[in-house]
Amino acid sequence: MLLIITAILKLLAAHYLRASGDRQFIKQSWSHIKKAMDFLYATDTDGDRLIENTNVGHGWVEGGKLWGAHTTLYLAALWSQTLQICRWNI
Repeated sequence: MLLIITAILKLLAAHYLRASGDRQFIKQSWSHIKKAMDFLYATDTDGDRLIENTNVGHGWVEGGKLWGAHTTLYLAALWSQTLQICRWNI
């Protein structure tokens, strides 16, 4: 769940900047945003450039049929969207 929340927070920061133009807020928050991105990148343990559940927990899939999923479609899609929307401000 932490992985999903971290990626969503990055998306929200990008959407907020686009909608408000409030660069000052983004500048003030940049160390936190950068730390979140560094965390997300660090979850890629196999070098495929996808964020992974493996070492950080599975959140909503814990105990379900997808238990043990390394990377889920949902997580990969969220990561792709995060990179796409944020490529201009990283």
